[in-house]
Amino acid sequence: MRAGELPPVPATGQIPADRLDIERTTPHVLPIEPLALALGEERLVGSDGIVSFNSVRYSTPPGYTGVRVWCRVAGEELSITAGTNSVDLSDI
Repeated sequence: MRAGELPPVPATGQIPADRLDIERTTPHVLPIEPLALALGEERLVGSDGIVSFNSVRYSTPPGYTGVRVWCRVAGEELSITAGTNSVDLSDI
């Protein structure tokens, strides 16, 4: 069966192609930083260069004092990332 030939979906009673036409008229707004929550949790690096995550304190390299960073668990390690001048995220 082709997409235009599909029968109505029992849950909605709508034909998929008709529903797609409706959804195309109302575009969804994408967040400025897509999937940011999937990256972890935001933390602020303290004046001592320390960031706290899950009640554990981690040091950061010099120059990150006062910077907002993302902390996420990657396997058995904590990954701390920060925005760079190019707005990309990079590990610190």
